[in-house]
Amino acid sequence: MNLQQLRVLVAVVEHQSFTLAAQELAMTQPAVSQHIRALERYCRIRLVDRSKGRVVPTPAGERLCRTAATVLQVYDEAERVVCDLRSSASSCAS
Repeated sequence: MNLQQLRVLVAVVEHQSFTLAAQELAMTQPAVSQHIRALERYCRIRLVDRSKGRVVPTPAGERLCRTAATVLQVYDEAERVVCDLRSSASSCAS
């Protein structure tokens, strides 16, 4: 499991579509499918139901998606902190 797979899961669940998730993430639809399959293999459980042209999270997928969204928010905040620290260090060194 990695951050990219979690980002893909969140996008797929939010859009209920592999295609729309791919567009949002600037990926191909097959790449999105591959990330979801890899995450499902890792978890050893189906995370989304793909039927009748819709993509719906399973209860496990919904639960993991909520946690993934929190993890990604914290990660993005950490990235902003690092960026701010780098900017501060650069200004102080000048």
